[in-house]
Amino acid sequence: MTALAWSGELPSSWRIEKTRQVLRRIKRPVRPEDQTVTAFRDGQVTLRSNRRTEGFTEAFAEIGYHGIRCGDLAVHAMDGFAGAIGVSDSDGKVSPVVHLYDAGDGDARYFAYALREAARAGYVTSLAKGIRERSTSFDPQTLSAMDLPVPPLATQRRIADYLDRETAAIDALIEKQRKVKKLGTARKQAVIDSAVASPEVLPLKRDAALVTSGPRGWAQFYASSGQRFIRITDIQRDSIKLGDQSVRYVDTPDAGEAQRASTRVGDLVVSITADLGSVGLIDKAHAGAVVSQHVAIVRLAGRHWVSRFAAYALKSSPLKDQFAGAAYGGTKVQLSLGDVRDLEVPAPPLPEQRAIANQLDRETAKIDALIAKAERFIELAQERRAALITAAVTGQLEIPAEESSA
Repeated sequence: MTALAWSGELPSSWRIEKTRQVLRRIKRPVRPEDQTVTAFRDGQVTLRSNRRTEGFTEAFAEIGYHGIRCGDLAVHAMDGFAGAIGVSDSDGKVSPVVHLYDAGDGDARYFAYALREAARAGYVTSLAKGIRERSTSFDPQTLSAMDLPVPPLATQRRIADYLDRETAAIDALIEKQRKVKKLGTARKQAVIDSAVASPEVLPLKRDAALVTSGPRGWAQFYASSGQRFIRITDIQRDSIKLGDQSVRYVDTPDAGEAQRASTRVGDLVVSITADLGSVGLIDKAHAGAVVSQHVAIVRLAGRHWVSRFAAYALKSSPLKDQFAGAAYGGTKVQLSLGDVRDLEVPAPPLPEQRAIANQLDRETAKIDALIAKAERFIELAQERRAALITAAVTGQLEIPAEESSA
């Protein structure tokens, strides 16, 4: 057996080679008809138009772009650590941040799987140079000096064929569950919209005893214990319940400010920057927390709204449109506290609100259970996918010759 830093022991018939010994870097000219190809973090390398066209930074002048052909192994220098490594399924052109390789007598698909596994294991990050937040520079020089597991060519092909087939099957199951989740989310939104709709609408300020936001800069006072600190990430987009996945505390430097921005049971907390319109309802477990500067507390007097109904109403589609319409700013959109006070919210009679809130608690809980089941399936399938790749590219999984479709 031979050993590799990021995978441990390999079968005795496998070699360990420097990447430069098995992959040859290539650069091609760009043709007039070439369209942009992107290396995505999930390992797909394809025409940008095959996935999506929005959300990309378009180059004013395509300096340094070079040609890519179907079958080329592509490595994204800045996102390779996160899995942006794969074999292109398209002809086109790529930005200079993507470097390309020919596997020669080897199987490019196998080496793409192996490099992505090294990235998943954190080995690429350990080698690469830091360049920006959530990224590293995995440049050609660093890659060329990296050790790779190199099984015999027939084994490479068997592994690649097997993983192509198995990961495609897993991906199909994951996609099916993502559709279930998407349909559940849409159904939940429709249920809320239908339930809270009312011809009676009032501005929130008619019943707002308090609308305030948290003190500035308190993130610097994070502590292992102290007062719970509610941030935007604690307010869930699709639920009025607060999340507890990443609890933070602060050692409050100003008792007066902490009291002003502390929550009580029944308060609404609203995201006023970033994910505008995310709304949560404070329960006993989250009472007494202080909110960040990016979160507004809305404390209702109870004359026109029941807090639970108001939380659901603020999550309705018409209110989301109001949030979007009130947003201001350039690169960082936000809401003022005045914008929050001016929101026009459905206001049926209070007994009706209580009945609607109870109904929505029951109906959304059922939908949430289905969504959670789909999310758990996706999580387990992704773990299974990663484990298969790890075992296959490090020789821990015996793949019979007849498993290969070649």
